[in-house]
Amino acid sequence: EALYVDKNVSFADLRQTLLYFAREMFGPETKIRLRPSYFPFTEPS
Repeated sequence: EALYVDKNVSFADLRQTLLYFAREMFGPETKIRLRPSYFPFTEPS
């Protein structure tokens, strides 16, 4: 768990943090992909 609050924090910061963590945990040769999806049936949950 983590909390990162700042005026200039973006999704790109989260993405790079997750990629760094995954590579440290599973090795630099691990292929990682983030696939953003939109699920309109869950709005506004």
